[in-house]
Amino acid sequence: RHILPVPVTPLLSSAVDLVLSFRQCLDVVVSVSRKTDASLWPALFSAVGSPAAITEMLLENGALSSAACFLIVVDRLEGADLAQQYALTLMRSALKKSQYYLCAEILRFLIPPRESSSGLVQWGPAAAA
Repeated sequence: RHILPVPVTPLLSSAVDLVLSFRQCLDVVVSVSRKTDASLWPALFSAVGSPAAITEMLLENGALSSAACFLIVVDRLEGADLAQQYALTLMRSALKKSQYYLCAEILRFLIPPRESSSGLVQWGPAAAA
């Protein structure tokens, strides 16, 4: 799945130019994307760049928490396979830095909860029938 080209309004373009002038621009992009309705993500990422490129920059900068928050965006716009690759890369980096809480959050992304036949939420793969 790739982002379809969406026209970028002059207002959005000006806002992106302003945000990109700050050192914390990637964290701002992550925060804004998480608070923006997913239906508007194509326009946002037409203006700021691909979620994969942003994730790469976050990883290079060691911004592991921001990269973890961004996994759902990568999953929705770039595909589950790429999001899972980034999640595993993040997991390795978080383990090296002893960021175990972040590891738990990444695991929740990799192994989402499911509802059992009894209506209870369970973690992990469904039992074989």
